[in-house]
Amino acid sequence: MIQPHFKTSITGVPILKNAAIEADAERILRDYNPSLLDAPQALDVDDFAENYLGLRIHYDNLSHNGSILGRMVFYNSRIPVYLPLLERAEYCIVDAGTILIDNSLEAEGRKAVFRSTMMHECGHKVYHTQYYRGESEPSTWLTSACTKPPATACRYADITSSRSDERLKLVSDHDWLEHQAKYFSSAMLMPAIMVRRVYDELEIGENMRISGNKASELDFIFWLANIFQVSNYSAEVRIRQLHLDFKSHKAVNPSMIGIA
Repeated sequence: MIQPHFKTSITGVPILKNAAIEADAERILRDYNPSLLDAPQALDVDDFAENYLGLRIHYDNLSHNGSILGRMVFYNSRIPVYLPLLERAEYCIVDAGTILIDNSLEAEGRKAVFRSTMMHECGHKVYHTQYYRGESEPSTWLTSACTKPPATACRYADITSSRSDERLKLVSDHDWLEHQAKYFSSAMLMPAIMVRRVYDELEIGENMRISGNKASELDFIFWLANIFQVSNYSAEVRIRQLHLDFKSHKAVNPSMIGIA
């Protein structure tokens, strides 16, 4: 398993540029499954979490209203879960190295959010174990002097990319931690070299052009979302991250480049 190296702030937050996260993601993907960098395809997020990072995956009701989508548990702890039948919360003992996923993400139509949540929590595992656990591992947060929680509590806005992310101001530790996990998720689910390959192939050959029309950026967003099984918003933010330009591209038949 590839373990990224980085400096941290005085509070333990990794000091990382987006370019470093991109490089880490490519190295990790190449180590995990090199074929993911040979052809555009969707990452098996469950297999990556379980068989590469060695994490457990557990589903539960993480809140009463579905606001918390995922948690990365860093040490043996009691984590609150919601019991719908009893209409109350109760503590559940959870082992370190467990990703908790809210039951709502098993619903039809939430696959893209589920995949982003899984890789977001994996990002916390890759970069933030030291931040949450510090120099020692307390046995239980509730009975220790530890000042940091035993697990993340990631909500929709923490996990899912949106157009506003480009203008996001990163100030607090929480801002930086969630940004890093979100960027890692994006880089893993949509590897830069694979996104650029699809983008570059838009201009290959006259027979791939349709009526000479310029390529639709919206079409490209839909293609990326389909290939990598992410949301349209996440695909849109990704092409902004990679500074892709559509002014000179021509529309193509998606089936000719393995997109349809």
